[in-house]
Amino acid sequence: MNHSLIDEAVVNIQNTPSHSPALLSFLPVLASKWIAPVLWALIRKSPLSFQEIRSEIGPITNTTLSKTLREMELEGLIQRISTEAETKPDFDNMDFEELPVGQPTQKPSGLYKPTQIGIEFSTVLVPLLQWATKYRIQQYGTGHKR
Repeated sequence: MNHSLIDEAVVNIQNTPSHSPALLSFLPVLASKWIAPVLWALIRKSPLSFQEIRSEIGPITNTTLSKTLREMELEGLIQRISTEAETKPDFDNMDFEELPVGQPTQKPSGLYKPTQIGIEFSTVLVPLLQWATKYRIQQYGTGHKR
């Protein structure tokens, strides 16, 4: 076992309070199954629409992706760029006779891109992914899925 690595970990742990509010508040984000895949998809290609993100990351329900995107936006990891303003009628400047009646309403469309915070967060995730991959292979071999 590498003692310098253990010594470094001990120093880092001693200098970090275990009850750090910042860390405790961010652990659920770190534990989320879909945040890393969504973030990496957006870093590789952005901006992306909802459906483009879904195609990039694999089997995820619309509900789960929508919830993940909202959470990521609230955490400041991504930014949603609304494109609905281009097609939305200007109701304030229309006469009553001009109001659209019986037309189907469209869901607001938008594009998503990573923020600077999201890009910085992805750099923290890379070593975690490397560690997790190494651990999983050591523990279970290459074919284990959990």
